Amino acid sequence: MARWMWTALVLTGLVGAACTGGTTLHVVRPTAGPTTDITATPSGSTVPGGCGRTRIQPDPPPRWAASANVSGEFVMSAEGNLIGMFGPLYAGNRGEYANKILWVVREPREGAPLRLTLRPVQRAAPVITIEQPADSSPGEIYPSTVDVPTAGCWHVTAEWNDNQATLDLLYS
Repeated sequence: MARWMWTALVLTGLVGAACTGGTTLHVVRPTAGPTTDITATPSGSTVPGGCGRTRIQPDPPPRWAASANVSGEFVMSAEGNLIGMFGPLYAGNRGEYANKILWVVREPREGAPLRLTLRPVQRAAPVITIEQPADSSPGEIYPSTVDVPTAGCWHVTAEWNDNQATLDLLYS
C-alpha cells in the first residue's frame, strides 16, 4: 500500500476519533507551493508541498509528539514546538469539505485554548482568528477547522498557555 494511503487511513481514524460528530479527515498531499527557506525535521528531509518558510515533512513526527499517537506527513513551526497534520486546504466555504487540521503542541496545554491568527503571507489583511478549546485527547492536541477566504499562502501564529509558534499554510 502506498505510504500516502497508509497515512490517510491512520489520520482518518485518529482525527475522526478526536473530533466531535465523527467527521472524517481525507488526507491528500497538498500541491507544491512557492519555495523559500526550508524548515526540516532533524533528518533534514522534506517532501513536496508547503509554502513560505514551511515545508511538508515526512513521517515520523518528532518524539515529543508521541503522546498524541500520530503518524504521517506534517508541518512544523519555525520554533519547533507545534506540528500540524492535514489534507488539502481549500479557500472559501466549499460546504462539502472541511479544512481540518490536527495540531500537536510540545509544551503542556494545561487547559489553555489554542488561539490561531492567520493572514496572507506578506499582507496585513484580512486577519482570521480562531480559538480551539483544550478538550481533546490523546496527548497535547487541538483538532480544528481553519477556513480562509482566498487561496494562497497564509501565515499562522498559534498561541497557547504562554507559548507561541509560527508557520505558513497553503490554501488552494
